Amino acid sequence: MTRLALLAMLAVLLGCGPATLAACASPPVRPAGPVAARADTLEAYERGCGQDVGDACTEAAQRYLEGRGTAADAGKARTLAQRACDLGSLEGCVTLGTIEISGAAGPPDVARAIELFRHACDKGNQDGCGNLGTAYLEGVGVQADPPHATALLAPACADGFTDACGSLGLAYMMGLGVAADHARAVALLDKACTGGSVAHCRNLAMACTQGEPSEQARGLSLLTDLCNRHDLASCYNLGVLLVNGMGVTKDAGRAADLFTQACDGGVAAACTGLGNCYINGDGRPQDPARGLVLQVRACEAGFPRGCTFAGLLLTRGQGVPKDPARGSAFLRRACDSGDRAGCDALKSEP
Repeated sequence: MTRLALLAMLAVLLGCGPATLAACASPPVRPAGPVAARADTLEAYERGCGQDVGDACTEAAQRYLEGRGTAADAGKARTLAQRACDLGSLEGCVTLGTIEISGAAGPPDVARAIELFRHACDKGNQDGCGNLGTAYLEGVGVQADPPHATALLAPACADGFTDACGSLGLAYMMGLGVAADHARAVALLDKACTGGSVAHCRNLAMACTQGEPSEQARGLSLLTDLCNRHDLASCYNLGVLLVNGMGVTKDAGRAADLFTQACDGGVAAACTGLGNCYINGDGRPQDPARGLVLQVRACEAGFPRGCTFAGLLLTRGQGVPKDPARGSAFLRRACDSGDRAGCDALKSEP
């Protein structure tokens, strides 16, 4: 697997797609004016909210959402954020958007979240612009538009919104809307990682593995540390590097162990990685039938590349009974879900 192919595969997992945008776009709340002079307690902010101080409602919403000084209560956080937004707090609107897109307080409402981010951004709130830029970068709730995304992300990052720096770093890492720039990607992702985001630290690690040997060592160290802290996506990424011997001595057995850990923990892409280990006899005894089960599992969990691999196994009969009709159905599903490899296979397979 080439490095370009690896990055293309990881883009779905590493970025801030539908399942991860909310985590990548958690804005800092910045109480202003009279709120800042109040006692820094939840009770004080709730009193301020009761007196129609929108920023106080926002801070209270954030505390209930994060469980700071109280038991987490996403429903109450949503009610407070809605009130904050209604009172004109743009941070409240952004906070409400993160709740809506994550489904923390009910079914996810991506369209409503995008509307809230856009409203805040149009009013000059850079956190809203950063979240909207991330949506345009990933195509979450809007048509993907990387150039527009980076135009939104750059000023948000400059304004101190570190999650925007992380998304902008991903754009430079992948060459999305801007010319790929490894050094700039690392600098931006480093800034975002310092802000405390696990997702951005993971992306920083992967960017480092594409650099010079000293950077590669840092990337592997970061991934190992994140995996040891039970970030299963990092375990998967570490497995990808180990199974391909990228910047590290190839160790397919350890890679398969990491894929197993991540797959069992719900990382669908890792099920594809483990499936390939069984299909190829790489780090696991060769067992295409078991590999097919794992590819189907990944496909059913929403990872289109699993659909592609399942389709190819079935249409070609590689170690499993040949079933062109079922295989084509998997390839069609992969293609419809945006996996270009699935579309290409659908055209080329008999």
